Amino acid sequence: MTFKSVHISVSIDRPARESIKNVDGDWIAESPMGRIKVKFADKNKFGVLDHDVTLPSGVKFYNPMRVFPNNDGSELIFTLYRQPDMSDQMFAEDADAVTRT
Repeated sequence: MTFKSVHISVSIDRPARESIKNVDGDWIAESPMGRIKVKFADKNKFGVLDHDVTLPSGVKFYNPMRVFPNNDGSELIFTLYRQPDMSDQMFAEDADAVTRT
């Protein structure tokens, strides 16, 4: 079985190296689901930012993501998977939350 997916592209008016910060050795973010921990792929020259997100409940999700130059800024492409228990509305709201973050 495969999950339905959408690719979300966002242009960011800053270089990729300035787009995210590390807090006390962990990547932590606030999300609509609460405070989440993000574990990225090892640093690489290809812009691969694949990562696992661990929700407050302990559930972990894999998220493919890439960043690459876009003139003086960056282009970010994120693959959002629809989880089996998500309604159409929940999936649309999740995609909207990704673009706001």
